[in-house]
Amino acid sequence: KPEAIEYRRQNGIPDTLGTAAIIQQIVWGVSKEGQSGAGVLLTRNIQTGEKIPSVAFVSGKQGTAVVGEHGTHSQYALLDLPIPDAAKRDLANIINLLGQKYLYPQDVEFTYDGKQVWVLQTRDVPLQPLAHFRVLQELMGLGKLSEHDAIRRMTTLELRSLLSPPLDPDIVRAKRKSGDVLASGISISLGNASGRIITSLEGAAEFRGEPCILVVSSVSLPIITKLMDRKLYGNIVGLVAGNGGIGSHIARVGTKVGEHIPIIFGAD
Repeated sequence: KPEAIEYRRQNGIPDTLGTAAIIQQIVWGVSKEGQSGAGVLLTRNIQTGEKIPSVAFVSGKQGTAVVGEHGTHSQYALLDLPIPDAAKRDLANIINLLGQKYLYPQDVEFTYDGKQVWVLQTRDVPLQPLAHFRVLQELMGLGKLSEHDAIRRMTTLELRSLLSPPLDPDIVRAKRKSGDVLASGISISLGNASGRIITSLEGAAEFRGEPCILVVSSVSLPIITKLMDRKLYGNIVGLVAGNGGIGSHIARVGTKVGEHIPIIFGAD
């Protein structure tokens, strides 16, 4: 796919490196029990690095309802999930086991079939710069990472983001109180931006040289991938989209774009 080719190019992944094939049993997230479903568990807060797990979960549906571009899901604290307490305890145990095995916080896709929790896959979760910095500090404090290795793991873009001044909280509170807010949603990457609102990538060419914020009802993986080309779309300084969520695949790819610009998904 073109977006896969562009993703590899942007991340320095050689075309000669193949993709592994995984064969596993199908686990259904739909059952007659009524409390089944699928979800994505983040073992930490990806914005702050706090040890507060969150779960993107959809009842009675398969995983695509969570990770797909057009999927909509609710965000829950672990204890608030609409599944039995025994299943919540299983997820808590999974978090502990993964914390012992892996250095980094995890992004865990799972299914609950009404009786049992099934882990489908786990991988390092893309963290926002502040969260990444906090995790590296903790690993250094635990003696699991040297200062040299910690510095090497922070990119220049992440350090630049950490040094960027935030919006004045008093102004933000005043805007919310007055109702002078166009939209709000889920923060995929931290930061702030100002510019002209455009509703398509073509608008970036029309207003080249002028900072623009792309606002769309639905963003796709190809659009996210194109935004990684900062030479072509460098004047797009922010993205607001009505679809997506913290557990979606576009959010995962979006974190790479988010090293350059702030992104809001699930906006209304």
